[in-house]
Amino acid sequence: MEGDLRPTRTGVNAITSAARNVERKRTMGVQDPAGRKRKAGDMESNVRRHDRRRTWRMLAVAAIGLVAVLLTACEPEPYAGPVNGPRLAIVGDSLIDQSRDQMSRTFIGEGWYTSVTGRGGYTSRDHWTTQRRVMETNPSVVVLALGTNDFREIVTGLQTWDGFRASVRESIGITRAAPCLVWVGVTQTYGFFGGPPVGNLDQLGWVINVIIQQELAASGRPAGTTFYADWAATSRGRSEFFLGPGDVHLNDTGDAAYARLVDSAVDRCPIRST
Repeated sequence: MEGDLRPTRTGVNAITSAARNVERKRTMGVQDPAGRKRKAGDMESNVRRHDRRRTWRMLAVAAIGLVAVLLTACEPEPYAGPVNGPRLAIVGDSLIDQSRDQMSRTFIGEGWYTSVTGRGGYTSRDHWTTQRRVMETNPSVVVLALGTNDFREIVTGLQTWDGFRASVRESIGITRAAPCLVWVGVTQTYGFFGGPPVGNLDQLGWVINVIIQQELAASGRPAGTTFYADWAATSRGRSEFFLGPGDVHLNDTGDAAYARLVDSAVDRCPIRST
């Protein structure tokens, strides 16, 4: 019938075929500017390239985040206390981190403008960037309380004795412009990192302390501006300072004793608190 709009089977088949073609083009390929149809393999390749780009973007974002965390970790803690007082910057590992409040109360109470930066697990070389940042603040006194984690790395094969000596020397060089430098040694009472005798501070911690003292003596700093705080002597046999047998970390009694030791060493500096 002329003008009959009812679909014929042939028409339905044609429409269905056309629809399939459109769907196939949408999922398998489209016409490029030159009119050439992309093959399914090309589309899959594009998908893989897109996935790779997305993966790289995610990795880049993660890397930027990691760098930001590391930079933040190396930032010294802000100074606190009397702003007109001499600047005292303390940098150390978990012992300093745990005794931060005690240290801050002690030195702020004595008139020091004080920054206390402690990072658990940090070695002397881990804190090189922190030390450089500290020196940008022009401190009158710098206290370094490092060496315990260096010992851990030495006995686990991640560092050598010569490497530790070089690290101490580098730290002394970084802080050379400080009018006074104090380095706190490690305990020889507790600290088990692998079993006797190799992994124990009570057996070999003295080597860490001797290296620190030797490098301080050889630093060429002016006389009366460089001091060693002997935590090994102060803590010898004092099990009541520690959280438990074999643990180098301190309880409240130990924190107070540690702060007193640092205080007595800082008090020897020619720059006195006001």
